[in-house]
Amino acid sequence: MSSDAIIGFIFGLMSSLVSGIVLFWLQGRRDVQNEMLRQRRDDIRVARNWENDEKKISLRGFDLAGANLSGKDLSGADLEDANLEGAQIWETDLSGANLIGARFRKAKLFGAKLNGAELSFSDFTGAYLRNTDFSGAKLSGAKFLRLKELTNCIWKDVEFDETPVWSTEVMNEIQKQVSSQKDKSK
Repeated sequence: MSSDAIIGFIFGLMSSLVSGIVLFWLQGRRDVQNEMLRQRRDDIRVARNWENDEKKISLRGFDLAGANLSGKDLSGADLEDANLEGAQIWETDLSGANLIGARFRKAKLFGAKLNGAELSFSDFTGAYLRNTDFSGAKLSGAKFLRLKELTNCIWKDVEFDETPVWSTEVMNEIQKQVSSQKDKSK
């Protein structure tokens, strides 16, 4: 066998080996992505049926990105560190829920009830807030930046002890409501 044939054979073998390794790696990534997608679908299914379950399980850390939770009763739910990015939260009851560190980026909260909810360090960047009730909510360190909409929200008795990251629009809304409450009490 000539040296050119041997070199050709070795390069062919190495090429096959590299191709096999790359295909194995790609299949592993695909398997991981499929598992994450399956887990996300399971998370959404559990969250949507949470109000009907007799035993209330924790929804902590659930990936509910893009989920439609409209009209659901999740009052008192433990959704700490949950991903609600882009979720549809229309007329959803989250009163008294633990939403510490929850991500509401680009979520649509229309008529949502967040009264008494623990929202410390939650992120509402780019969210749509319309007719949302934040009464008595704890907002320490919460982010309200670049909101797409801020209309008719209720901010009565909200609590914040650390510097929240709010746009001036949100701060003006809160101050306006505090001023009107003081005027009514006179």
